[in-house]
Amino acid sequence: MNRRSLLVSASAALTGIALGGSRLIETTAAAEAPDAALPEGSSSKFAAVNGIRMHYVTAGSGPVLVLLHGWPETWYSWHGVTPRLAKRFTVVAPDLRGVGLSERTPDGYDKKTIAADIAALIEHLGGGKVYLAGHDMGGKAAYVLAHTRPERLSKLVLVDCLLPGTENMDPSKGGAWHYGFHMAAEFPEMLTAGREREYIAAQIRTWSHRKDAISAATIAEYRATMRHRAA
Repeated sequence: MNRRSLLVSASAALTGIALGGSRLIETTAAAEAPDAALPEGSSSKFAAVNGIRMHYVTAGSGPVLVLLHGWPETWYSWHGVTPRLAKRFTVVAPDLRGVGLSERTPDGYDKKTIAADIAALIEHLGGGKVYLAGHDMGGKAAYVLAHTRPERLSKLVLVDCLLPGTENMDPSKGGAWHYGFHMAAEFPEMLTAGREREYIAAQIRTWSHRKDAISAATIAEYRATMRHRAA
């Protein structure tokens, strides 16, 4: 079976995953997410949504604004803007499935399932309409959520992401090399193990217009969550 057929089959299998009921598992999470890493006035929480344990950071008050990070980031990608946004919104920045402190499941990483995770998180937060902003992979999930659950969104903001269906994921036909690299079984883990910091830093700096825009401390944060094999 070629890679494209495999991905299509996997996506079809995951389409059957239904939205689960959300149940609060709220904690200060001090041992897992030190308060020093959190923006001032924010808190770290967990919730059971769509069958997984999802971590998120929240701050402020007002209309709910959900922020979805990209790859290879975590909720921490929003830490610099959270205090400013929290002056007008209830900011909610989750770790997507398998990332950061959210549960690492063996499957469910297609955009439709990740969108269902976020829809369940919105239900957990009280339902209604939210503002939703997504970057990179988070933007793709946000785009799918806008199509599958439009009643949950009042506004959608997409930041630096290709729309689902427009990506070329085949490097042999001009697609970005890292798509093929990450889909190759075992090779990414074998070649980046112990060098996660260097790998992440090289990619981020290659993609950044201003090479010092993302600090070494931020890269270290992403490395800390990616260095475990299950991640």
